Amino acid sequence: MKKAGGGACVTVAQQQLEVDGGDGIVCGASAATTYVASRFDVGGTGYDLCKVGIFIKDLVVDNDPVWAMTLEIRDDNAGEPGTVKGTSSTSIGAGDVGAVFAEVLFAFASPITLIASTSYWITCKFTVIGDGGDFVRWGYDDATWTDNEDSADGTTWVDRANRSAAHVIYK
Repeated sequence: MKKAGGGACVTVAQQQLEVDGGDGIVCGASAATTYVASRFDVGGTGYDLCKVGIFIKDLVVDNDPVWAMTLEIRDDNAGEPGTVKGTSSTSIGAGDVGAVFAEVLFAFASPITLIASTSYWITCKFTVIGDGGDFVRWGYDDATWTDNEDSADGTTWVDRANRSAAHVIYK
């Protein structure tokens, strides 16, 4: 398991762990999938978010690239990712992920306060450093879904098929 930053929080606020979506959501294979976002809803009690785990795997490894990954928590803006509330970054290199979905943790320098009964977005920016023919996939579940979006620039979003990207949110 790869970690970005520390973080002592261990309580799971919510999770979507079912990864039955075959090969997952393509991330970073083209400019159109530089940003991939998945909406999540906070329940009846708000909390301070301290880290997020996403489940990714590497399907194409011909030149062992490195992926620079930035995870953002964003407000909801009329059903699309809005203002960035916090970020965490890491690099994923050869051997950090393989052909099976694995959790990659992103810890935030300061907790992000999430308001009860509000929608937010987990947004990942995937930048391949090295061979542009390699990419990763973010696991998802077809059975239960929220909303997913793609973007080339992080501001203009395109709807993706209805899925729930695999994640764990820690408080």
